[in-house]
Amino acid sequence: MSKKTKKSTTTQISKTQAVWYKYLNPLDTANPNYQTISLIFIAVITIITSLNTLWGEFVYDDNMTILEDKRICDPHQIFCWTPRHIRTITYIIDYYFWGLNPFGFHLTNLILHTACCLLLYVLIHIIFRKPQIALFCSLLFAAHPIHSEAISVISHRKDLLAMFFYCLAFILYLQGITATFLKKGLLLAASAISYFLAMFSKEVAAVCLPVMIFMYHFLFEPSKAISIIRKYWLYFLAGFILITLFFIKLNVFGRAANPQNILMVTGNATTEY
Repeated sequence: MSKKTKKSTTTQISKTQAVWYKYLNPLDTANPNYQTISLIFIAVITIITSLNTLWGEFVYDDNMTILEDKRICDPHQIFCWTPRHIRTITYIIDYYFWGLNPFGFHLTNLILHTACCLLLYVLIHIIFRKPQIALFCSLLFAAHPIHSEAISVISHRKDLLAMFFYCLAFILYLQGITATFLKKGLLLAASAISYFLAMFSKEVAAVCLPVMIFMYHFLFEPSKAISIIRKYWLYFLAGFILITLFFIKLNVFGRAANPQNILMVTGNATTEY
């Protein structure tokens, strides 16, 4: 290779590197599009690391919660609320488009996991105001093998849904408390709805979200914590009471009226799913 060719190749590589650092570097906060670049980067890494799950079959609890559950074949069951009903709604939608083809169910899981990683980036960015931390944590969450079961086992979609609505509720709350009057009410109402959906995806969200919001104010805004809690105590109390009462109604009275909506009986075992 001649010196002229080497120089031309080196110049081309330098130009490519310059374009990368100027337009495509997700850590360059001087770039006005760095957040969009970061989100695209997270989505690509998430899809690549979990793409092999699309060709999986129904396994473990999938047989009980999908193949043996006749409710997913009936769209009218969308309006018959039960605990973890958001997951059942997604099964009904999957069945409508894909039948019992596991590819479609796994595709929904992959889309949900990707959405969770993107929302996690937004949430951490709002809290810490440091895109590097948000990007690192989101990529770690996206690629960590501890989540492989939640992604690859369709019946564990409840974890993905709870995470999605949990992060969404937290983001809407943080945006709402700093917004103007009308926008504030809409954002806080949307946050309460997301909290509701998170709890009916998996019950643990009922406790986790209020605790995390409480901890956020005391750790990151200790000077404002008491005033914020006093100002929005009605929001916390009303939302918690209404959603908890509805949840108790389904678990206690719903279980007594129709146990099969909550329990799945297989052989000699009765399993709550």
